[in-house]
Amino acid sequence: MQAGTITEIAIPAGDSVSRPGWDGWVVSRDGDAWVRPGRSCWELGVEKNPTNKANKDYDKRTKETSEQLRRETAYVALTARHWKNKATWVAEKRGGKQWKDVVAFDADDLEAWLEYYPPVALAFAGHIGLAGDGVETVSRHWAVWASQSRPPITMQAFFVDRTEAKEHLIAELRRRIESSDSSVYALRADSAAEAAAFVCAALLEDASEIADVALVVTTEAGWRFVESNPQLRLAIATHPEIAQRPASGAVTIVPTAAGDLTSGYGKMHGEGFQLELNRPSIYKFRDALIEIGVEETDARRLALATGRSWTVFRRRCASNPAIRRPAWLERPESDALAMVCLLGSWHGGKEADRAIVEKLSGDSYEVIERKLRALSQVDDAPILLLGKVWRAKAPLELLELFADRITSDQLDRFFEIVEFLLTQTDPGLELDVDQRWMAQVYGKVRDESGLLFESVCDSLVKLAVRGSDFPGLGSQNVDNRVQHLVQTLLGDANENRWLSLASHLRPLAEAAPQAFLRAVEASLTQPNPPVA
Repeated sequence: MQAGTITEIAIPAGDSVSRPGWDGWVVSRDGDAWVRPGRSCWELGVEKNPTNKANKDYDKRTKETSEQLRRETAYVALTARHWKNKATWVAEKRGGKQWKDVVAFDADDLEAWLEYYPPVALAFAGHIGLAGDGVETVSRHWAVWASQSRPPITMQAFFVDRTEAKEHLIAELRRRIESSDSSVYALRADSAAEAAAFVCAALLEDASEIADVALVVTTEAGWRFVESNPQLRLAIATHPEIAQRPASGAVTIVPTAAGDLTSGYGKMHGEGFQLELNRPSIYKFRDALIEIGVEETDARRLALATGRSWTVFRRRCASNPAIRRPAWLERPESDALAMVCLLGSWHGGKEADRAIVEKLSGDSYEVIERKLRALSQVDDAPILLLGKVWRAKAPLELLELFADRITSDQLDRFFEIVEFLLTQTDPGLELDVDQRWMAQVYGKVRDESGLLFESVCDSLVKLAVRGSDFPGLGSQNVDNRVQHLVQTLLGDANENRWLSLASHLRPLAEAAPQAFLRAVEASLTQPNPPVA
């Protein structure tokens, strides 16, 4: 029965079955083949002689219940056994006219009920140790996905800064199901797995009746189960690759990852994605981490390291080591990630930025871009292309995963590039002081993007603070090299050097605080301190 037809229900379970009173009661607005409209009270049994048990329960409840209430209530006897004289028993009790109606169900009726409600059958099969072929329940899929990290992800934390998206999803799915709209609904998150988990969590948290007619398809074989059960109205694919065609008579949810839409399911079928799950703000994400049990002192650091992504958090904090290593690390294109680790981000529309990438990689920009585009379209992609800007999704995590693959030659070229960039004089200094704010108008700007300058300075901080944590970088004395670079840049810097680096002094100070302070002190001892 769809949850929307039930207005009241109480079915004790677990330890509560020993409590006195009815085994269960239901109030239904419309009823169906198994539940009578209005109020029905239920007595359940598993005894070998169903008739004896049914008679005892019937006599007891008839004696205890007032005549007025019995006239408004259907009495239901249910046994998990086969009950040969069930029809005779029902006819006899109805003849007594003690209740509004008398109904009896046995094992055959339970089997028919499970066939009619496949999501319930699937859940029951899971409880008794049986698995569906390529399908699983909404509740099981969410429970498995959310419990893979330590601490586990809760629904309350998962929906932080996403409540509006959840409400929009539920409203749209309800509209489509009620209008018998057999269509595709695609939504995008950092990974397809996160998108599918979001749908499951939304249905469960909302206590929506949609969950009663929905299941998750985990392999292509699962579509046969969907098509053979027309009562199902919503099929949630776990990955776009297995959703090759919409399920007949049901709304098909296709989860996609950032980058999938250029070549994924939506485009193949002439449809784009209908919902995009944005990451929470860093403050909301930090609070959500605290709420699930992360120490407050670690929450902000973890929020930064994971890029505010639940997908990255789940992988980084996974209890299963296999989840911690993403599949894209094994792709042949992954060697291009060294550029992203070191440069951080750049503007693909800037010729000077592209030249820097070519110098660092030792390859043509066309080759590097082809590799990055392939990586940006994999599930749980490590990089993002925003317009013409390339950047890492979670820079610190990428460094942790890729640090030991960075070669000494790449590191040498990186430090050469940074020194070249940061020793350039800002062209804006050629203008009078009162005109420098109009440097862009006069064309007095660097050839490279400001984004590239900011990114390489941030990379210096990451290398200085975290580099020694990784054997590959630690063996190359990367933290000492950062100190030496800052000393070279600022040790005897003139006024133009200090002014040219004015907007980058904070990350330089964070990367090499001792070298930075020595340079400031040395500059201040001069007759006309350049740093002033």
